[in-house]
Amino acid sequence: MNRENLRTVYLVVRRPILKIAFRFVRAGNRRLRLDHGKVGKILIICQPRLGDNVLSQPALGALRSWYDKAELVGLCNKYVREFLLETGVVDRAVLDPGRGLRSFLGTIRRLRQERFDLTVDFTTDFTLRPALIAFFSNSKHTVGFDTQGRGVLFDNFVRPVGRIGHKAVELWGIVESLGVTIPSTVPALKASDRICKEVEAFFQKENIGRNDVVIALQPSGHYPTQRWPARNFAALADLLSRKAKVVLLAADADGKRAHEIGELMRSEPRIYHSESLGTLMAFLKRCTVFVCNNSGTLHLAAALGVPTVSTMGPTIPERWWPLGDRNIVVRKNLPCMPCNSGICRIKTHDCMNLISVDDMLGAVGKAVQLR
Repeated sequence: MNRENLRTVYLVVRRPILKIAFRFVRAGNRRLRLDHGKVGKILIICQPRLGDNVLSQPALGALRSWYDKAELVGLCNKYVREFLLETGVVDRAVLDPGRGLRSFLGTIRRLRQERFDLTVDFTTDFTLRPALIAFFSNSKHTVGFDTQGRGVLFDNFVRPVGRIGHKAVELWGIVESLGVTIPSTVPALKASDRICKEVEAFFQKENIGRNDVVIALQPSGHYPTQRWPARNFAALADLLSRKAKVVLLAADADGKRAHEIGELMRSEPRIYHSESLGTLMAFLKRCTVFVCNNSGTLHLAAALGVPTVSTMGPTIPERWWPLGDRNIVVRKNLPCMPCNSGICRIKTHDCMNLISVDDMLGAVGKAVQLR
């Protein structure tokens, strides 16, 4: 039995077990109904990836406005913690050490001491750990998504929209269930106004002025099916280098790919290594156009108001299209799309391989006037 079939069996068996076990527990431990006027401390259980947290920004902003006197505390991993604090979407962040019973119990013990009035779990997939954290946190009221039976662990749950709606709209639904109104589901972030010395030093070293057209390319993609071929990135970089200042962005795990593309280029590559989310945001703000695959950095750039040109392969467009009016997506419509798979099931990878260098070059030309 393969991994996918094992997961299916697990989820089928899990649902009735959760329903029986936790409703029995709840019968003797009823939570109080949420009193909006007495919410003084809110726990936000964050998802582990950057893109999901960027798209949750409108919902978090609405919570902050609605409960304007409450303290917002994010439970997150190290990378997301930097995003939360850099953008100011929460007041404070608590690090979640991750997997394992010992770390789980330690997290529960710490959260129970905080005495939260409201816990909101933004996890949209079937992962059980965040829902269990919410349940055992001793929060007066809990809200989360009812994915594969998780709803029994919350006082109030929301059905996920799945494939039919954008991720940002789905995340909006979790705060809407509390009666919170939200003006827009389009993320809008503001980078710090302080001058980032590291970024400015790089631009000065590369002789890139404030009035130069700067086109940044980042080859990252969480799954192989989301990555445009490295040779194509290299060819595009060479063509763009004739008319603009081109920089390859190396951040976290994709740093190796940026160097591989640099070695394939005929022109001399410029590579910027981002060591933190703060420097990454400052770098993006200095770019005229950001060219990338569908990734967390794409949604971050779009939220910062930076024009983007991106590829999209098997990803569900209605769910992951970059939001805002300054984004161009290059995508091929094929019979097998959108499979939303991390590995090409028909072994062709045509959804990405058929996107040509000329396709991307034309899209960048629409995004910025190149002389």
